Amino acid sequence: KQEHLSIVYSGALGENYDILTILKSAQVLLQRGHSAEIIIVGEGPQRFHIEKFMQENDLKNVTLLNKMNHKDLISLYKTCDIGLSTYIADSTVSIPTKFYDYTAAGLAIINSLTNCDTSDLIAEYKIGMQYKGGDHLSLVAALLNISSDKKELNYMKERSKLLSQEFDQKIQYVNFSNFIEQQITTY
Repeated sequence: KQEHLSIVYSGALGENYDILTILKSAQVLLQRGHSAEIIIVGEGPQRFHIEKFMQENDLKNVTLLNKMNHKDLISLYKTCDIGLSTYIADSTVSIPTKFYDYTAAGLAIINSLTNCDTSDLIAEYKIGMQYKGGDHLSLVAALLNISSDKKELNYMKERSKLLSQEFDQKIQYVNFSNFIEQQITTY
């Protein structure tokens, strides 16, 4: 059974981000009658093309918002189920800042980055799924897979929130302090 999904992408609207794939996925989901809602937040050189594609394809399931301050963005994340980490296929990004915000908000993550920290953490902690960058049908498949099992989605969200605690600045400070202390005592 399909579940309603609230999906968010937040970040730059530039050529290195797989925004067209998000839009094409939204189009397929709409055609299939899926109740997914996709929210895109950001600014950038591709904004005009995004608006044009949305209008030409009557994407009622996509909302395009301007860049938001961090507090408002975190509030938005709390209303969502999934955060999109969507980069073009040959991206060299390893772990984007949005990954930390998505986990802090307890979002499951659908990611296109491969052979990097992001994909490793998603697999290790079971907090989301991978899709092939530039392949909208791969993204649709990941979204449909996640929406088919609400219990599994909630598990991913809980695990994501737990993982975020590993990145808490207080924990990182203690870990770094211990590391430095250990280095000093070994010399």
